[in-house]
Amino acid sequence: MIYTSYDYISKYSDTIAEIIALARLDKYSFEYIENILANSKMINEFEYSNITSIAFTSSSLIYRELFPNGKAVVNDIPLFDENYWIGEMYVHIFLKYKITFEAIFALIPLNMMNRQYSLYHEMDVTQFDEYFESLLKEGLLSRFMQIRKMSSIKLSIKTGISVSTIRAIKEGKRDINKMQSMRLEKIAVALNIKTRSLINPISLELANSI
Repeated sequence: MIYTSYDYISKYSDTIAEIIALARLDKYSFEYIENILANSKMINEFEYSNITSIAFTSSSLIYRELFPNGKAVVNDIPLFDENYWIGEMYVHIFLKYKITFEAIFALIPLNMMNRQYSLYHEMDVTQFDEYFESLLKEGLLSRFMQIRKMSSIKLSIKTGISVSTIRAIKEGKRDINKMQSMRLEKIAVALNIKTRSLINPISLELANSI
């Protein structure tokens, strides 16, 4: 299970923050960092409520596993590095909105989150939530299609799903969560993403009540 005490959440966010900070010190691109993290065993286990890797392993050890050619060490990270806020926000989003890190990075990638630091880091987290929810309303399918540069017509050809159905999902007229699992998997394969990254199992109304 995901332990949600302050100490555990702090450990989760610090670990992710330090991995991002170290990777940036080693000059890896934002996109490469996102891809490595989103597809890592650590994040996969975290998403499935197995906290062993992220809660009980040092950031340095995890970093060496994910970025074996990296040279930076935790001691190189400044005390007030902005990545600690970034890590905190990514973990906050994951715990509150219950979407995968692949989906989170699609909606608010590292370079965008980095730009939001100066604006939101001293504000109450509810104000950041309002900003993130404005991104979430765009829809995960729409965002992944933009990233993959895939039109509704091309996705229809690849999946056999009608253009009208795809457009209805993109426009929020049809709930992707109610789509048959086989069709959902076809979309995920066509977009080269995890099937669960297309699903938002928590409504904005419910999220606002948490």
